[in-house]
Amino acid sequence: MILTRRWKYYRTLSDMDESDRFDIDIGDIEGYKSFIKNEPIRTGWSLDRKFYIEHKNGGKMLLRVSDIEHRARKLEEYAFIRRVAAAGVPTSYPISFGECGGGAYVYQLLAWCEGKTAEDVLPRIPVESQYSIGLTAGKMLKKIQTIEEYPPSEKWGVIQNERIDEMICSYLRCGKTNENAALMIDYIENNRHLLNIRPTCISHSDFHIGNLMITESGDVSVIDYERFGIIDPYWGFKSAGFNLIISEPFVAGQIRGYFNGDPLDDFWPIFCMYMAMIAASRLPKVLELQDEFSIKCIESTLRWFENMKNPAANWYKVYE
Repeated sequence: MILTRRWKYYRTLSDMDESDRFDIDIGDIEGYKSFIKNEPIRTGWSLDRKFYIEHKNGGKMLLRVSDIEHRARKLEEYAFIRRVAAAGVPTSYPISFGECGGGAYVYQLLAWCEGKTAEDVLPRIPVESQYSIGLTAGKMLKKIQTIEEYPPSEKWGVIQNERIDEMICSYLRCGKTNENAALMIDYIENNRHLLNIRPTCISHSDFHIGNLMITESGDVSVIDYERFGIIDPYWGFKSAGFNLIISEPFVAGQIRGYFNGDPLDDFWPIFCMYMAMIAASRLPKVLELQDEFSIKCIESTLRWFENMKNPAANWYKVYE
């Protein structure tokens, strides 16, 4: 397995014809004759074809089907999910893996995780409950990241500095700037050295509130490992910008749960760096297209870190 390099994999959904995305033969999947319900799932950003399955014995399952060209990657993903489940993290437990559609596809059959996404649940519950769910999520992320760890090295920094160079070149090519863009780029340039020597680990890599399921009783489980890979442990918080828009108490709880208290001294500067990188990657969309979501992302990041002058986020507090 190699270090995670890109934020996106394969093609985009817009490249695919939605009308025939689910028109595939899954009849040769082991145990298919025992399926009494087979419904396509059309939500989410994954390029996998996903199906909700009910078994005649009453079991509920998630079927993920991918093009056969991704077999090796999907087998690694399936093996990682097994390791996460074995570590005691509530997740979509692996049931079987194989080929289907006459060898044109590869599938993963996983246990179904009950509940609704945290993205749906968090805005409807008290802030103390949001914080509590964040604590649980942070402990789960930490447990996932202890499955396989690597000592500090230059590898991660080399990859991230290449990414920063590409991002800045993209920003400069658009030929436009503003005060917010300058603040973001200056912070990144002045702090990129923080990434030079970093530990790494195998992690979920897309640990956001859309990939956390919450039951009515408050139990939390993790789903969708498509982007798993080897990363800096703190890169595991890269989705905080999206999560914060929905629930600041959740993210505060996630950080405290991860560290079992206040974060280590090196966390905030690196966390702020990653938030700046995520936001700055959207600068061309802001400056050229006035994309509303990108504008919100950048303005929020500047507000959270007081125009990049305070890496210790101003929203972080304890809700206990």
